[in-house]
Amino acid sequence: MKKLLLIIGAFMLSGFVVKAQPSRVDKPTEWAPNTTVLVSPNQQYRLSYQGDGNLVVYDKSNSPLWDAKTYGTAPSKLVFQGDGNLVLYGANNSVFWASYSHNKGGISLRLSDDGILSVWDDKNSIWSTVIPSRVDKPTEWTPNTTVLLSTNKQFRLSYQGDGNLVVYDKSNKPLWDARTCGTAPNKLVFQGDGNLVLYGANNSVFWASYSHNKGGISLRLSDDGILSVWDDKNSIWSTVIPSRVDKPTEWTPNTTVLVSPNKLYRLSYQGDGNLVVYDNSNKPLWDAKTYGTAPNKLVFQGDGNLVLYGVNNSVFWASYSHNKGGISLRLNDQGSLSIWAPPSRDNNPFIAQRINKDELLKGLIGEWRGSDINRNEINIVFTADKAVFTMTDMRMQKRIVAEMTYTVNANDMRNPYLILDFSYKDKSGAISKLSMFIMTNEVCKFAFLKQETPVSAEIKDLYEQTDMRTDISCIWHTGFEGVTKLNELYLKKYIVPKYKVGDRGPGGGWIFYDKGDYTDGWRYLEAGPEDLGTLPWALNTRNLITTANRTALGTGKANTIEISNGYYCDRFYTTAARVCAEYQSGGKGGWYLPSIDELDLMYVNLVQNLNVGNFDRKLGSYHWSSTIVSKDARYAQYINFKNGGHSNTWIEYKCTVRPIRAFSDLQDW
Repeated sequence: MKKLLLIIGAFMLSGFVVKAQPSRVDKPTEWAPNTTVLVSPNQQYRLSYQGDGNLVVYDKSNSPLWDAKTYGTAPSKLVFQGDGNLVLYGANNSVFWASYSHNKGGISLRLSDDGILSVWDDKNSIWSTVIPSRVDKPTEWTPNTTVLLSTNKQFRLSYQGDGNLVVYDKSNKPLWDARTCGTAPNKLVFQGDGNLVLYGANNSVFWASYSHNKGGISLRLSDDGILSVWDDKNSIWSTVIPSRVDKPTEWTPNTTVLVSPNKLYRLSYQGDGNLVVYDNSNKPLWDAKTYGTAPNKLVFQGDGNLVLYGVNNSVFWASYSHNKGGISLRLNDQGSLSIWAPPSRDNNPFIAQRINKDELLKGLIGEWRGSDINRNEINIVFTADKAVFTMTDMRMQKRIVAEMTYTVNANDMRNPYLILDFSYKDKSGAISKLSMFIMTNEVCKFAFLKQETPVSAEIKDLYEQTDMRTDISCIWHTGFEGVTKLNELYLKKYIVPKYKVGDRGPGGGWIFYDKGDYTDGWRYLEAGPEDLGTLPWALNTRNLITTANRTALGTGKANTIEISNGYYCDRFYTTAARVCAEYQSGGKGGWYLPSIDELDLMYVNLVQNLNVGNFDRKLGSYHWSSTIVSKDARYAQYINFKNGGHSNTWIEYKCTVRPIRAFSDLQDW
């Protein structure tokens, strides 16, 4: 024992003293980067000011419990100031982060035995890293604050420095946001009247929950990531998105209007003016084709009409379902958007209308031909069990003859639909069999396909079963898109390709790929007629988009949509994906930033093989793709059009942008 004391004493005399870090400081103090600022009294937690600029609370296993999210800044100093504020400064005293606890009597900075960092006045904590799951009184927050943290610690509500209010899950995936990114933030207030409001300068309102004067007393973030305002018993507002609305409702742009019950489909009213149904892979299934309009509001009206309005109440699109009893707008589990009326008293519409099966079939065949039926000559001859129709394409003078045999199963007229069993043979002799369920009333027809015998993959993909099959009260729906697809499937068997690689396309650019079929609604890829400048891929890199990693042909559009939606703040700047998405040429929209495989094929077919397209081929002519580097979303892939070389660079770097579009020549019929 005496020997041990001698050793300890020797270390002290020689100056090798192990100095414990304090658990609190009670006076203004300053720290340089790469410093352990505080250590809890039980030695289980530490507060570290790192060399990468971040301020982090770690536990004993080095797991981070809280951080200031200032990673990657140029650090200068951390200061606990005399006014009670804890501030991270950069060069020239620029502020990267602050606790905003100034002028509240703060005199002490502490790290507790449960890992909580806090600022205290002489009696109480005035700021801490403890984040509640609910607040039950009027409260105000400044930017760069985590407002709420769910009880299970899986979700957080963040009021960001860019002005946006966002619910994130534990993986930092945004689940909901107020779409206020890029505003000049001032404060977030949960008011005494129950309203949650984002204010800018001069108390201008950027966003509100509009839950005022409804008895709201509590703001909560649940264990499933739902933000809500409650009265004493019930939720009066929340970020839960319904699958249906049953009363007149109005939405502003940049809103998810409906989400299907199975969460696989959503209806989005976009900032570009378009109304789109997406699946969970962000593939668009239907849209109102109003992209590029000046959006104002989407209204499900009291007369049952769904309308997209612009300024001065100009109408860009409508469902034209007004005055037909519509009371409910729904998005079902198959991605079909529809408007419903109460069931008719006469649930036997076929007897009531005395539908003639031949007239019904004529009408359907007419719809199969599409809206431009007047460009073709169609002759149909009916017999008792057969329809033979001949169509002459007026553009190509190509005569098409096909035959369908059919039977009508309408014996049980209590069911609100007919079944037509088709067996059809094309001119090559191939036979396919399928059943078509047809539902009709005075305002709509709907058909979907059911496989009866092995048929082509394209027809199999058209199988679509919806809840409209058994309820006649649907008065409008997006199901007509299925009829258009059937038209394309039939015609593709006979049509000679309209374009070849190197031809000028309908958008004024150059065709660089012919897929040879019409799967996924497109056949050709067209490069735009011009470069759109040398631009950054993205600018707001606070929350990196990790899913824009598709490489294959036809996937650049999905990448572009995710980039545009994910880097929402970039809408204020000129970036690669945004200028492509907004581009118009030859009266055509739908342009996007190509995936890496699309970009490579464009280079090989147009530049290397044909030397067409007016491409910049000088040294250093790097062209952006929409594909990120899969292991690091801070980088995106590009191709050097001087030599075809592939590489990647930081997404804020500027590269040349050339848009492309995928299209089907059948769309022009």
